[in-house]
Amino acid sequence: MLKRQMVAAAVAATGMLFSAGAFAQAYVGGTVGRSVVNTTDCSASQGCKGEANMAKLLAGYNFNENFGLEASYADLGKVSAGIVTAKGTAIDLAAIARAEVTNGVGVFIKGGFSRTKTDGIIGDKATEAVYGLGATYSLTKQVALRAEWETRKVQYKLTQNGWQETQRNLSVGVQYTF
Repeated sequence: MLKRQMVAAAVAATGMLFSAGAFAQAYVGGTVGRSVVNTTDCSASQGCKGEANMAKLLAGYNFNENFGLEASYADLGKVSAGIVTAKGTAIDLAAIARAEVTNGVGVFIKGGFSRTKTDGIIGDKATEAVYGLGATYSLTKQVALRAEWETRKVQYKLTQNGWQETQRNLSVGVQYTF
């Protein structure tokens, strides 16, 4: 009896793997945009600047038409307080849930973890949550335009005390599906 159940489970698992493989898609892409940091601990007299250009490279894998996994590397730009500047980068791993709204237009939400690093006079590293939402517009079967908003906490140490800030990115780009 147990042997039959194990064989049945193996056959079912094999069937699921082959059916998932029929849809499974890998993709790569890149986005550029604007990064904004809430500089609440930064007094106006210090000349704070919490907005910068950002860029991101990404790679993902869709397990089926609704769920996938995405990894990315982002250059978050620079934050400054007076004459002190820190540059932020992030490596993210996030689960993606997506749905097609109309033919060629899709929306997605994502959530996962971000490993951030800041370089400045005093650098710091942190692992925090990252989440976001976005939309895609298919130009062809393989090429799509992508727009997204995402947020994460970043540890900035422009002084000995340092502070943790929420950094939000709004970006647009393109992705290519294999």
